[in-house]
Amino acid sequence: MEPVIILGTESEGVSVVDVGGLHGSAPDRALVQVSANGLRATRWVVEYPDFRGLVKYFTDLERRWRGWSGTKTWISLEGDLAFTATHSGSHVDFSVSVESPLAWKVQVELSIGAGEDLSAARAEVARLFER
Repeated sequence: MEPVIILGTESEGVSVVDVGGLHGSAPDRALVQVSANGLRATRWVVEYPDFRGLVKYFTDLERRWRGWSGTKTWISLEGDLAFTATHSGSHVDFSVSVESPLAWKVQVELSIGAGEDLSAARAEVARLFER
């Protein structure tokens, strides 16, 4: 599988490098890569029963593209992947962290357009995780 960029770029962003699951079912694990400033961290993230919650998270953000107050957060089952989003006018600012508990944690800050860029991110997440 070719890496799928969800946010940002391959060198400064969040990508999914691989997905896995039972044959014919929605993926329940993803190899997530977070890159920034020359650092690249990769981790298998498991979500039971699947990543529908992440798809709903991005769908909700897209639906509210004109803005919301406060932060909107999605955290994986084991807490090793987290997305936090705030709306700042014409952009959505993300803080994304991936970690290996008790070993390391990498966090990146990314900003994307609240319109087409956010729609593209939602589409990629849906393409990867909906079946």
